[in-house]
Amino acid sequence: MPKMSDTDLQAILDAKIQNSLGYQGGRLAQERRQAEQYYKGEAFGNEIDGRSQVVSHDVAEAVDSMMPSLLRT
Repeated sequence: MPKMSDTDLQAILDAKIQNSLGYQGGRLAQERRQAEQYYKGEAFGNEIDGRSQVVSHDVAEAVDSMMPSLLRT
C-alpha cells in the first residue's frame, strides 16, 4: 500500500470534520441554534414597536414535559 502524504491525510480529515454531525458551522448546527432559541423563548429580531412582544413558552413546556420519559429510556 503506498504511503499517504500529510496533505492528503489533512484533506481527508477536514472533509470528515465538515461532514460530522457535531460540526459547528453546518446546517444542522444552525437548526440546533434555532431550536434552542425557540426553547428559550428568545425574540426573533423582527419585532415591531407598538405591537405585542409576547413570547410563548409552549416549546419549552412540551420538551420539559417529555424529558423524564426520554431520559428513562
